[in-house]
Amino acid sequence: VATEEWAMTTTDRKAISGSCVVIPCTFDFPSHPYKAVQGAWFKYWYYWKYTVAYSKDPNYKMSTFVGRTDIIGDLEEKDCTLKVNNLRPEDSDNYYFYVDVEGFEDHTFQTPVKLEVLDSSRNTSVRMTTGKGKTVSLSCSSDGNPAVHRFNWFKISQGNVTDLKLSGQTITVPYGFEVEVSYYCVATNSLGSSQSVPVQIPTEYGAVILPESRCTRYQTNIICLCLVQINSTVNITWAVPSGSIGEMGSDRIYETISHDRFPGDQHSHHQRRQTVKVDKLFCSRRSRGQGLTEAIGNPA
Repeated sequence: VATEEWAMTTTDRKAISGSCVVIPCTFDFPSHPYKAVQGAWFKYWYYWKYTVAYSKDPNYKMSTFVGRTDIIGDLEEKDCTLKVNNLRPEDSDNYYFYVDVEGFEDHTFQTPVKLEVLDSSRNTSVRMTTGKGKTVSLSCSSDGNPAVHRFNWFKISQGNVTDLKLSGQTITVPYGFEVEVSYYCVATNSLGSSQSVPVQIPTEYGAVILPESRCTRYQTNIICLCLVQINSTVNITWAVPSGSIGEMGSDRIYETISHDRFPGDQHSHHQRRQTVKVDKLFCSRRSRGQGLTEAIGNPA
């Protein structure tokens, strides 16, 4: 049947990641004698066009589609059917078709076909942040299409796993146990589940002077830094072998800086500076009746 218009008929498709999909497509163009027809499928990334499949050169396409896409329809018969193998989540997009008919300029059909790739839950992880009081908040995140609809939480203590029977995306748990405790989440959508890596909760006496603690010599002074990882209130003190921090034992002037921080926190809770005269410097921490003294530098 002769036509005087450009037209294309296709159908949006959904398919599961890892499978293949066939996108049916037919097109028509104004009646005109022709000898050759070429066509291509492409997608947009912002304002740029990226070829997905090209009938004239099967290898001329985005690298991520090489070996996975083909125009399986016969363009001479106005069939532009596209096949995509080994689907990936990132293949979800709108796809456009253009045709090059001898005697016409290239024509792009403006109506796209939408491909939606379904995938089970993946990339599941837990993020820990400081909560109110002696608690931490654990938040579970996961990718998937359809979206994750259920989160389950589990506790690991002394090798035993306990189902907490909690299904929220974020939970609040206490910290400060005398034994190591870890938590992980399982995210589930309609296609499957995935599990996060366990996140360890700090113990009651987990305060430790970090190896980054150091003394650094500059041209006019030496800066000593004491870093302590701690889960509760901590007292950080400075000392010298012969007495208190303010003792006059040298003619050198040293500036000391002490920090305490929560694991994963990129910012120090507070900072204290004090100018002292010492030959050798010690940093110590004390928390819940336990203490540790460690020399972090010898400026002399």
